[in-house]
Amino acid sequence: MFLEIQGLKVSYRSYAGTITVLDDFYLNMKEGETVAIVGESGSGKSTLGQAITKLLPPPRPSWMGR
Repeated sequence: MFLEIQGLKVSYRSYAGTITVLDDFYLNMKEGETVAIVGESGSGKSTLGQAITKLLPPPRPSWMGR
């Protein structure tokens, strides 16, 4: 297996709470295969790419006070 992803989940914290943008994502890709990831704007394509390459930004810091 060239690339195997099992049960990937990515969530972001926001003021409204936790937002899950990828939930239970699976991909099995053999060497030489080509895969296209398509979807609407905001559907998680860039987040998926960043997760696969381990380039997700660090969590947003939380601030309290004035």
